[in-house]
Amino acid sequence: MTTNQGVALSCDKCGPLDYILFDGYPFGDRMLEGVMFRFYPDGKVQIDDDDDAYWQSLNTKAWLEVAKECGPQVDVGACPKCGAEVAGPDEAVPQEEEQP
Repeated sequence: MTTNQGVALSCDKCGPLDYILFDGYPFGDRMLEGVMFRFYPDGKVQIDDDDDAYWQSLNTKAWLEVAKECGPQVDVGACPKCGAEVAGPDEAVPQEEEQP
């Protein structure tokens, strides 16, 4: 499993980002289609829109583990500020190579 920790997530419009959003569809199919997850540079993953009624019927802990494994391999995500397409952790620039 690749963690891609230490990547610099950024948006061309908004600049550096604390996290990016990615859709749960690639690993959860229709059950997680439209459910957005937050991916942080340290590898942490959170559910963006924590709809308690929806998640009560699902094993949240298990799906977060799957999202954590898939998150670092995301090549395209969304900016949480403007919604623009941004490079995911798989395509992001390592922090040590980022230009000032």
